[in-house]
Amino acid sequence: MRKTVSAITDANLRSDVHIMIGGLVNKEVLQHVGADYWVTDCAKGVEICQQILGLCTGVNSYTESVVDAM
Repeated sequence: MRKTVSAITDANLRSDVHIMIGGLVNKEVLQHVGADYWVTDCAKGVEICQQILGLCTGVNSYTESVVDAM
């Protein structure tokens, strides 16, 4: 994951994309990898994607905590 984020950064695309990681991850992995968001639940990942795309008007506390981790 970290190599992928580095490749995106090296290609000067980092400001154009949001990077989400998922699975057995946490805030420390997010910081190590350099991702913007982390989720352990697919449904929460969809909610975050909807928020990023402006399709979601409400934000739950889980999403807020993940967004704050940026």
